[in-house]
Formats: sequence, C-alpha cells, structure tokens
Amino acid sequence: SLHYYLYFLYVLYSSSIITCLFFFFLMIRRPPRSTLSSSSAASDVYKRQFRHRFDMHERVYTHKVTKGIEFMLVDILKYAEPHLSIYPLDHHGARSGQALSITECASDPAGFTQLDDNILDQIKRLDPLGNPSLQRAQKIAAQIESRQLYSCAGSCSLGADHPLARDALEITAQVVECSHKAEGRHEQEDEHKHEDEDEDDMICCSQQGPPALRNNATNHPSSSLCADDLIIEFGKIHYGQKTKNPVNQMRFYSKQNQLDRRWQGHKVDQSRYEHKLPRTFMHQTVRLFVRNPTKKQQASEAFGIWCAEHGLAAGQRDKQDEY
Repeated sequence: SLHYYLYFLYVLYSSSIITCLFFFFLMIRRPPRSTLSSSSAASDVYKRQFRHRFDMHERVYTHKVTKGIEFMLVDILKYAEPHLSIYPLDHHGARSGQALSITECASDPAGFTQLDDNILDQIKRLDPLGNPSLQRAQKIAAQIESRQLYSCAGSCSLGADHPLARDALEITAQVVECSHKAEGRHEQEDEHKHEDEDEDDMICCSQQGPPALRNNATNHPSSSLCADDLIIEFGKIHYGQKTKNPVNQMRFYSKQNQLDRRWQGHKVDQSRYEHKLPRTFMHQTVRLFVRNPTKKQQASEAFGIWCAEHGLAAGQRDKQDEY
C-alpha cells in the first residue's frame, strides 16, 4: 500500500507541474494586437484578410502551372468520357444502378460520389487499342507525370472598360491568323537574306560544286499553329467585392465606445488609409496556353502580334515567375 501511496503522490506532483507550466505559458503568450484608431484597424483588416486573399489567388490558385495542369485534367476527362463507365454503389458497396458517363454523374448523387482521385488510375488502366481519343487521354496523363505540362505562352492585362469581346473561340482564331502573318514575315526576311547571299553562293558553286540545299525545316517549324493547340483563359482576381473596396462594407468600433458602453459601429472613410490601397480592386487578364510545348515560341510571337493589334501590352513581367 505504501508503494501505491507514493505512486499517487508522484502522479499528483507531476500533474501539478504540468498544470503550472500550462498556465505559465498562457500568461506569457503574446497579447492580441491593439489598434489606436479605426483607420489603422481598417488598414489592418485590408492587409491581413483581403490583400492576403488576392495574393493567394494570384500566386497559388490561378498560377500558370496550376492552370496548365487544370486544363490537362479537363482534356483527359473530355477524351476519356466515351470510354469510362461509372457505376453508382449502395451503402454495402454493391452496384445499385446502370453505368453512367462522367457528365451524367453530375446529376446523379450516387454516381457523383464515385468521382474521386482514382478516376485517373481508372483511365490509365483502360485498354486503348482502337480508341484514338482514349490514347490521347492516357498520353496527357503520362505528360503530367513527366512534367511535360501545358505552357503559358503570353499574358496581358485588361482594363475593366476595355471593349475586347470575351469570346475564347474568336480570340483563338485571331491568334492563329496572327501566327500565319508571323510566318509570312519570316519567309520574306529569309528571301531577302537569300538574295544577299546569292553572289557568295555562286562563288562557292564555281569553286566547290553545287551549293548545299537549304533546309527550310530548320528555319521554320514543321507545322503551323492550329486552334486545337491553343487555350485562351480570361482571368479575374479581386479583393472580394469585384471593383469595390470590401472594407467599405465593414463597420468598426472605437475604444471610446467601450468606455462609454455605447456599441455602435461606424464606417471608416477610405481617404484615411488610401495610401495603402491598390489602384484598382480587380485585375483582369488574358492568358494564352499552348498544348504542345514545341510550339510555345510560335504562340508567344503570334500572341504579341494580336496584343499589338488590339492595343494591349504583351510580354509584361509576370509576378508568378518569382515563385
């Protein structure tokens, strides 16, 4: 019994020490940050909440690598849909209905629950023999694993009142047309260059025999851009209220209200913290993604021509390159 009594004292002593340490750390923890005025509270909310939201969308959620993989996943599901069957399951794990396509699962709750991360593994296990679309889906899935991702060939900023029509198909056709213009320019430049070298070629011909045939395939791409190579994305990033300041929708209390026991929130004038606000609260962009990495240079050049024709500045330094 003496041993049990000593053991009880030891446990009680240990728990008391832990309790004391716990309350000690609670007492020395960093106190909450207090603000001296409503304007500083408004600027603090803007910086900690709304500015952080904007940065997360810009650097993570809409990052060009993130969007590239997202477009690849869309293509995989699009090409594999005719060949993939989803079976709804009951609570026992048995099939409870007919096979559904990926599109049909959107309106069937039991089938929708089967659309998890394993869908890519199911697509890779299908037999692609005689199915070109399924072969393309599996090829794109292999590209994700080998990091051969869709590339961003260019981007430009749009003002909120810019008259550009938000039609992806129309812009894609215009960029393809601009790529043909760029190819024509390259051909004219090569013709002028070859004319200047004709005299040297004749000298070489007389001394060393016929000149070597010029390989145009090395100077120009073997294939031109087509609409299937390109993806146009319209992006919008804002602080929570589109073009408006979200802090204007909030109400703040002052310390004087706490002393007077009068709890009445008030709006903070934007001019009191205007020096910390951005010029615009919504950033709109147009980005061009290319499915074939070997055509990225062609697409970038064509996108630059398209931007110049529409009065837009292309080739701006992208903040996402820093991360």
